[in-house]
Amino acid sequence: MTGPFVDTSGWGNIVDRSQPYHQVATNIYRLARQQTGKVVTSNYVLAELVALLTSPLQLPRSKAVGFIQSLIQSPYVEIVHVDQELDALS
Repeated sequence: MTGPFVDTSGWGNIVDRSQPYHQVATNIYRLARQQTGKVVTSNYVLAELVALLTSPLQLPRSKAVGFIQSLIQSPYVEIVHVDQELDALS
């Protein structure tokens, strides 16, 4: 893994300009891409993010799905897939 870990609220702040830390989160994301080339997240975070985008952020479904797909396809986002074995370690 390389780069900082982005949690659910981090992605929420990035995707929704009305969030109080949107600019801070966006700046951190850009800086991480410049310094390490990647940020790290997990499949658990993506699952939580779907719920956050749906409610309370109330993003239209198409925008929420598009954002999740962009994360999955991004060369800048490393997604750690938490499986049973990895989950048991925590």
